[in-house]
Amino acid sequence: MLQTNTKSIVIIVSILVLGLILGILSTRFLIKGRVSDFADMRNPKGFVNLFERMLDPSDEQADAVKNILDSHHERFLVLREKHLEDMRTIMDSLQSELEPHLSKDQLKRFEERMLHPNPRGLDHKPSRPGKGRFDKE
Repeated sequence: MLQTNTKSIVIIVSILVLGLILGILSTRFLIKGRVSDFADMRNPKGFVNLFERMLDPSDEQADAVKNILDSHHERFLVLREKHLEDMRTIMDSLQSELEPHLSKDQLKRFEERMLHPNPRGLDHKPSRPGKGRFDKE
């Protein structure tokens, strides 16, 4: 039979582990929803739906709100395209300045990761874990 102190420790640790697991799962669920909402903003229907869900306009407001959201979606698209163009220009400049200082392997990694990111646009894997600029060999 377990002593009272041991029972208390087991209960506390169990609650801590359960809370940790629930926290991880709920955070992942919330972040995934927000990321998909942001990705949906690229198409007009997703953009309008996101704001309509957030604003919940009345029947009298619905047409006016939809018209305003439609017109602003076009402005967001123009801004996004300009941003992407500016990012391409900056990346090209960065590559041209780095190129004389990098090995062929480093340049290849740069091009793979920065100029051709994976389809989801998320590439956070380090090329060599523990081999950063400030890490000791």
